[in-house]
Amino acid sequence: MRLNQILPVAAIVTLMLVATAPSSAQGSVSFGFANFGRCSGFGLGFTVPICQRCWVPGYWEYRETQVWVQGPTRRVWVEPVYDSCCDPCGNTTRIVVRQGYYQVIQDPGHYETRQIRVWVPGHYQ
Repeated sequence: MRLNQILPVAAIVTLMLVATAPSSAQGSVSFGFANFGRCSGFGLGFTVPICQRCWVPGYWEYRETQVWVQGPTRRVWVEPVYDSCCDPCGNTTRIVVRQGYYQVIQDPGHYETRQIRVWVPGHYQ
């Protein structure tokens, strides 16, 4: 076969091979032609990257997250309430209007950054 017959056939075959490969596996295609007087030659080549799926095993990972921390609670004594009143004889007497008690007070909370340990499952890459 002559060179002018081989070159178009080789180009068509190469394009068909590259077009049928998936887009993730397509590489590069190169053509070359040289003419040296009575001698001529051509080159044709393509590369296809090797795509392999490999298993990445699961692992533990530390991640920083914002966590809400409630404020502390404290007990505060509330004093009793007294009042003075007069009895019919004119004597002043002190009476308890409300007894004393403990009141629980919740102080305000806040966010803080903490490192937590998280399991990352295995996957294909």
